Amino acid sequence: MGEQVFVKIGVGLNLDNSHPTECLNKIFRENNLNDWKCEMFIAKFLNHFDKYYQTLKSEVMNEFMNDFQQNWLHTNQKVRLESLNQQEAEIIGINEFGYLKVKTNDNTEHILQPDGNRFDFMQNLIVRR
Repeated sequence: MGEQVFVKIGVGLNLDNSHPTECLNKIFRENNLNDWKCEMFIAKFLNHFDKYYQTLKSEVMNEFMNDFQQNWLHTNQKVRLESLNQQEAEIIGINEFGYLKVKTNDNTEHILQPDGNRFDFMQNLIVRR
């Protein structure tokens, strides 16, 4: 509105659903953190979230993007691109606009823009609608 920008952010924390991705309870069990408390985790999460929120407010986007891409689950994940005849590609990151970057076997990089595509976790497939 005017010169102000309003953003609504929704966050989901996966505690128990281990398929198709990872769940926190499984990670905690595998690392012998059986005494973790959900309330403590949420408090720590919100503190980290606030740090990133402050970074975004200060327009230091490179710092945020570097941290994001070092910690997200999809780097190096193999997918098939329906738009390129099921050609296999490797996810290499996202660009400055938030579009998914992939590299095919011939080392060609592609930017996947939101044109109705979706990522099917169950089949590691980029699906065009």
